[in-house]
Amino acid sequence: MLLPDIEEQQQLLDYVREHTVDLDNAIAKALKEIDLIREYRTRLIADVVTGKLDVRGVDLAAYGDELAGLDEALADEEDVGEQALELVDEAEESVD
Repeated sequence: MLLPDIEEQQQLLDYVREHTVDLDNAIAKALKEIDLIREYRTRLIADVVTGKLDVRGVDLAAYGDELAGLDEALADEEDVGEQALELVDEAEESVD
């Protein structure tokens, strides 16, 4: 098996690193945004379940396009209802 010498391997590695910095930064930014969205979702669910946010009377038909495919997206995630109930239980226990 032929291998380039160490100096050439280092040059190749430097070239790849130099030309993928933008991709690495974009990936890191996207992952951070995903984490923030998940955190927001968890907080939103907790606020609805605990009654801090009143969603009665919200017209879901106005959000039809935005809600399309939501079931499929949530199917891959943990059961958010159970998670929200656990948060409520923990909050109630800390109050007692």
